[in-house]
Amino acid sequence: MTTIRTQAPDPVLSLEEVKAHLRLDPDDTSEDEWIAAAILTAQAQCQHQTGIAIGPQSWRLDLDGFPPAPVALLPGPVAEITAVQYLGTDGASMALDLATCEVTSAGDFQLAYGQTWPAVRPWPGAVRITFATGDDEVPVVARSWMLLAIGTLYANREATVQGTVGELPRDFRDGLLDSIKDYRNL
Repeated sequence: MTTIRTQAPDPVLSLEEVKAHLRLDPDDTSEDEWIAAAILTAQAQCQHQTGIAIGPQSWRLDLDGFPPAPVALLPGPVAEITAVQYLGTDGASMALDLATCEVTSAGDFQLAYGQTWPAVRPWPGAVRITFATGDDEVPVVARSWMLLAIGTLYANREATVQGTVGELPRDFRDGLLDSIKDYRNL
């Protein structure tokens, strides 16, 4: 079983929003490239910390056959299954009728009631499930966490700092994400 991201998400925070958070002049473009990279870094780390898709993106899950039990499509939330391709017993690539499968409320892919899986050639990656995850609406706690992370990166551009550094307690900062974590993907 292999999960591959086939389309990365767009940044969910705008350059203007982050510049306002950092209290930077909106007309000064000298740091825009750095800030754009920091936005993507914070977004990727937020997704890693929560196990949920931060922003719309596409994924593909490769299986050696159809699952005998529900299989989690991660990261969630799943917006839709876009395609299910499989190798028939003759080795030909086939498209599964999407009405024969479903995504549960927990985000698991399974056979729909009363349906049976088609026969599949025994081959690594014989079944490919392509799905869209994420949402344009990013939880406010994730946005807050990303802004804090970008602010920290902006103020401390090196791995070590000399002198006295005050920081928000880690329990508060990382605790912001607790309410949206998908523990199946951590």
